[in-house]
Amino acid sequence: MRMQGRAMYAVLTTGLVALVAGGCTGVPAPGPTTTSTTTTDATPPSTPTPSGSPKADVVAPPERPAEMSDPSAAGAAAAASYFFALYPYVFASGDLAEWSALSSDTCEYCQNVRKSVEDQTARGVVGSGAEVTVESAEGIEVTPGETYAADLVVTQAPSFEMTRDGERVPDGDGGRFQIHVALGWESGWVVRAIDAARA
Repeated sequence: MRMQGRAMYAVLTTGLVALVAGGCTGVPAPGPTTTSTTTTDATPPSTPTPSGSPKADVVAPPERPAEMSDPSAAGAAAAASYFFALYPYVFASGDLAEWSALSSDTCEYCQNVRKSVEDQTARGVVGSGAEVTVESAEGIEVTPGETYAADLVVTQAPSFEMTRDGERVPDGDGGRFQIHVALGWESGWVVRAIDAARA
């Protein structure tokens, strides 16, 4: 199925057609004894605006936060923020290595983004825009050393596709979103599920 746009909320309501494609299920609710939280602010780097050929722009991946090395609430917030910073990068570059390394096989959202990037590559286009700014990120420790969650508020810029002919085609309006991310620590972070709603 061809993507209809890459706004975060759209996939929750239309299936394989946007950033939160289908939304993952099974997001764990923090238990009543959860007390460890952290709030961070992060602004991922912008994706350059295409200037011609869809292969002409050099796109740098976002920098992995040092906090991601720890299985903690702060680490969960950093991992979730980094995961969403990767979103415009994977569409602009087609490079899914880091995205796949952080994605659980059971996360529908993660796998649907991967399929959308692969579809875009097969059609000979690249993504532009869709830059994500994390306004706030709160990490939650559910089971120490194993299960975590993160609640994010993010804004997403409008997205575009660059065709083989250099045409810039609107692909999504963007917006402001509240996102819940379920994560696990398995000798490193794994995103297990994502749910989102317009803020």
